[in-house]
Amino acid sequence: MKKILQLGFVVAILMSQINCKSGKETQSENGSQPTVGEPKTMLLEFGSGGGVTGAYTIYIIHGDGKIFESSPEVKEMTKVTPITAKEAEVYFNQAVEAGMKEMKYNKPGNMTKYIELTEGDKKYRVTWAYDGENPSTPIKDFYNDLSKLIRKQKFADQ
Repeated sequence: MKKILQLGFVVAILMSQINCKSGKETQSENGSQPTVGEPKTMLLEFGSGGGVTGAYTIYIIHGDGKIFESSPEVKEMTKVTPITAKEAEVYFNQAVEAGMKEMKYNKPGNMTKYIELTEGDKKYRVTWAYDGENPSTPIKDFYNDLSKLIRKQKFADQ
């Protein structure tokens, strides 16, 4: 019995190694689930949610300007009208200027907002409660700018 357990353990480890993905991150063809990306991939993710359901609405802006949304009503990622790569670069620069790389702020609450900047394999995340202590004004203003962008781009879809 002990040998069977050991063999099962070895097989499980080997299978996990075989199933590991390469270092490349891509958006799935149908846009349903973004994956991590190439080592220098730039992603800007932000969203809000929580409460009784724990559901979040999430937006992801890629460095090339593609935008995806996931909401409690829709179980998979859906495309939002993209922006240009130059426009995306402006938002990534704003994230850095707002202090995303330096700020260590993780104070979620019942209802929470967050912004996460991904540069390759590095992630910078700021999380705060709707009704609690808030992060710096530049971070809140940046979150509002991102929200305005999404409203504008979703309106462009109609």
